[in-house]
Amino acid sequence: MLKRCTDGRHLQKLQPVMNQSNFNAEAHSIIPQSCLLLHPGLITKAILTTAYVVLLIAACTVNTIVIYLVRTCKYLRQSTFNHLIINMAVADIMDVCFSMITSLLFMFVGVNWISGYGGKISCKLVCFSVSVSIGLSISTLVIMSVDRYMAIVHVMTNPISTTKKCIALSWIVSVLVGVPCLYKMDTRESERGSTICRSVWSDDPEEHLLYSTLEECGKVLLLYLLPLILLGTTSVIIGLSLRKRRPLGNSETQERISAQNQRIFKLLVSIVVLFAFCWLFAHVNHLISVLSLSKYCALLAPVPLLFFWISHTNAAINSIIYFIFNSKFRQGLRDVFRVRETIPLQTRHIVPHKNFAFEGMEFAENIAITEIRRSKNQESVERDKDLEFDTKL
Repeated sequence: MLKRCTDGRHLQKLQPVMNQSNFNAEAHSIIPQSCLLLHPGLITKAILTTAYVVLLIAACTVNTIVIYLVRTCKYLRQSTFNHLIINMAVADIMDVCFSMITSLLFMFVGVNWISGYGGKISCKLVCFSVSVSIGLSISTLVIMSVDRYMAIVHVMTNPISTTKKCIALSWIVSVLVGVPCLYKMDTRESERGSTICRSVWSDDPEEHLLYSTLEECGKVLLLYLLPLILLGTTSVIIGLSLRKRRPLGNSETQERISAQNQRIFKLLVSIVVLFAFCWLFAHVNHLISVLSLSKYCALLAPVPLLFFWISHTNAAINSIIYFIFNSKFRQGLRDVFRVRETIPLQTRHIVPHKNFAFEGMEFAENIAITEIRRSKNQESVERDKDLEFDTKL
């Protein structure tokens, strides 16, 4: 009898501890239904849906224009550095498409997923695609920074963009970044009987929490801190090198080189600041979710959803920066619109030769063609002058 009472008291003492342990393990395994992130309001859904759709359209449009200009404009296609810009534009399109679509699905559907083998495969592939696109964008940005460092600081050394191996390297790195998703992501049945897609490093809750924490810390180190240090270091060295460099030639040449050097430095600083600002919010989101899920779930739904939106705005602003600081991209865009505007000039106001009232006068078509040829010749001369000071930016 005494033994039974002792065992009963022992079980009563252990039961709260066991329940608390199970609660913590379950809380760190999946997002609980009480989490505010899973219950955004109608106004939040409307505002964020509009923001996500606008970002999706803007990023796809801007990056598509960049790819089109580099592929069609001869003076942009000749620079091998611009092939890295195409690579980053492709990565940004992939990033914004996969990330925005999954964010919208999460906002309206939550963690629910389709069941069966199709659900398991799609669960892994969606996470893999998002990770690959993010890794590709960041690795390409780092390679571009190193390429500019070699081209400006070490002038006598061939820049790494003279070969396409750097593009292959960026894809290899991005695939390695996405490989963990093929292992950890899986579908599980929730308490309500629905299928959910979530990370499952281990069936042991403590091991799962440990591996998840190591994963997020590793992402912060490899995809944020190290690239940020490398981007900042190369930008500072490039800025100091440009400041110390003494331009040769007359006063007009010196002014042009000085102005170009200022644009280069502003471009590099803008890229570093944009990268540091945008991706900070995503990593803060992930770290809070693994280090303190209770605090993460206590955040209002618009906060983490807005953080993810800010992070992926980098995909649209990257290309806009090159239009702001690179005159050749702006010139290419003007050339495209100028060609479309001049097409009607060649067909309108054409008068038959039999009309003697206009005898001895040039026809409007010939005038338009002459003006087009004259403007193109002038642009080619100016472009040849700019090539003398080209730094491949």
